[in-house]
Amino acid sequence: MDAVTGLSSGPANAYTSLAAAVRFNLSGTIDTRNGGAFSAASTVPFTAGTTYHVILDVNVASHTYNAYVVVGGVQTILGMNLAFRTEQANVASLSDVGALSATGSDTICNIALTASVVAPAITTQPASSTVTAGQSANFSIATTGTAPLTYQWQKNGAAISGAASATYSTPVTSTADNGERFTAVVSNSAGTVTSSAATLTVKAPVVVPSITSQPLAQSVTAGQSASFFVASTGTAPLTYQWNRNGSAISGATLSSYATGLTTTSDNGAQFSVVVTNPAGSVTSSSALLTVKPAAPAPGCLLSSGSWVNSPLTQAQSGSFRIVFDATPASATMDSVAGLSSGSASAYTSLAASVRFNLAGTIDARNGGAFAASSAIPYVSGTNYHFILDVNIATHTYNAYVMLGSVQTTIGSNLAFRTEQATVASLNNFSALTATGSETICNIATSAAAATTPSISTQPASATVTVGKTATFSVIASGTATLTYQWHKNGAAVSGATSASYTTPATATSDNGAQFTVAVSNAAGTVTSGAASLNVTAPTTLMLNSSANSLSFGNVTVSSSSTQNVTLTNAGSANVIISQVMVGGAGFNATGANGTILSPGQSTTLTSTFAPSASGAAAGSITVSSNASNSPASISLSGTGVAAVSHSVALNWAPDASGATGYNTYSSAVSGGPYTKLTSASLPSTSYTDTTVQPGHTYYYVVTAVNSSNQESAYSGEVTALVP
Repeated sequence: MDAVTGLSSGPANAYTSLAAAVRFNLSGTIDTRNGGAFSAASTVPFTAGTTYHVILDVNVASHTYNAYVVVGGVQTILGMNLAFRTEQANVASLSDVGALSATGSDTICNIALTASVVAPAITTQPASSTVTAGQSANFSIATTGTAPLTYQWQKNGAAISGAASATYSTPVTSTADNGERFTAVVSNSAGTVTSSAATLTVKAPVVVPSITSQPLAQSVTAGQSASFFVASTGTAPLTYQWNRNGSAISGATLSSYATGLTTTSDNGAQFSVVVTNPAGSVTSSSALLTVKPAAPAPGCLLSSGSWVNSPLTQAQSGSFRIVFDATPASATMDSVAGLSSGSASAYTSLAASVRFNLAGTIDARNGGAFAASSAIPYVSGTNYHFILDVNIATHTYNAYVMLGSVQTTIGSNLAFRTEQATVASLNNFSALTATGSETICNIATSAAAATTPSISTQPASATVTVGKTATFSVIASGTATLTYQWHKNGAAVSGATSASYTTPATATSDNGAQFTVAVSNAAGTVTSGAASLNVTAPTTLMLNSSANSLSFGNVTVSSSSTQNVTLTNAGSANVIISQVMVGGAGFNATGANGTILSPGQSTTLTSTFAPSASGAAAGSITVSSNASNSPASISLSGTGVAAVSHSVALNWAPDASGATGYNTYSSAVSGGPYTKLTSASLPSTSYTDTTVQPGHTYYYVVTAVNSSNQESAYSGEVTALVP
């Protein structure tokens, strides 16, 4: 049936008059009106002849109601917080009960009006909260229902003493409170409802940085570099900024800092570092830099036209540094100074040397010729401080010149002069000015200066398939001992402490990972550029055929029949069809051979059967490719049958009007047009057509011709079907 009962403002005369309504619907269930449509909280079927007790708790002020039905002594919810029908959304009062049974009938009795008590309902659930240890967390709930409402907050299911309002603030939290769950139980005389649980997340407090090891004072000789270090703790990430005499040093943002090569003007400089994280910052104590003058020189050398020599304080056979000051007397000169094994008497005696050349620039010897990293002009009368870092074991050296306070590289990793490529030790400083003159002073040797690492070959990105390993490598130089630490996505890889690193077997989750390496020594640390790891799915090569066999059936000898096969690349990489071979008498195939198919692409292979003799025939096509399922084989079969001659015999009655001959015509279509079959008229009344083909239908007519060569109209048409 279809019967509705509800409340209206005045007598109801249409469905739209009812603000709140329940219905026995045509589906055999009970539902309620909610705004623009009927609905039900659950399926409640009804039975004919049964009495159903309906309860409506109505709130005209909010234009909402709750609907229940009592079935078998059990009160069942039809809907909660239902909206008045859309057309009655603003009604101010309700005065009538209205009902209509459009299909069937129902009886409504015992209508009673009472003040209703609405059970509590939660309109806003308590929200989860995240705080830092030491803070309080606040939870709140919004509800509806008939007053008075009572509240009881619970923690992990246990009631919290005194927590009896719509809001609750925890005591000061600790990390032990992390993960606690809070609910609220709301009650009135009509019932009780419990909220969903809100989770309390307590984060550990952010710890401000603290310095555990202060930078230490450093003492170096002019021309050397000084290194400072700091150790600190605190919540990551920590950032660093080194300062010199209170001013930030550009780029000095690591936990260690190495100065450039020092001069006596750097003596007394103060170095400190500021360590920062989101919680705050701390500044280290200052570390004093003491720069001592270079060891006193044994004297100055005047080079002009002949070799001058000065023995070193001791013979050098390893790595060492030599510094000296040279002053050219003119703007264009040819003057060389360098190191030899014994007193030098020729240019070939010098293993490592620098030169004021005739082009007006400074260069250095590199194996078989002089060279420079860049053009460095010189000015007469200016004192130039040279630095040579020499490694006799590798027969190489680095050459620098100070331009003001800037150390400029003349050449790095320069080879000893070719004639001195195997010298075992150097014990003499020598100079010759072939054109002009120069003064050389303050010659001094010292232990080789520690140089910060530098990367000459960065790690290269790698592409591998799933399950394979990837290897990354770096080439770095700098004063030994160099240490290495590889990182994946910024996190150190345990045990990856050499110049190369091989990953474990890769997975698709490794795709896009970034790998870097930090190279360190006592002078500092340098971090490589990032190399990307690309992990691809394994390549598949698969060639599928649309048919595994072809049957040509009966084919007349000396004729042919063709069939096509589609070949499709079903893999993930290009498939190359390298060969198509055909076996079996009378069979052939064309197409596909040499074709390159991209993934998803297809090509057509055409097979032909042209029997030369009667009888059954069998063969095959073999398709070879680089696919994993190669070769593909297609079986062939067919039967050759002998040709059969066909003809149509025509006979007709003679013409009674004196005909002297007859013409015979045929057509493939009934009613013509017709084609004459003979070049001249026939004297007889019969004709045999031997041009017919099996499986075709032919239509024939005849005309009579008299002695004047006049031709009659067409005879009646006859039909012949050639089997």
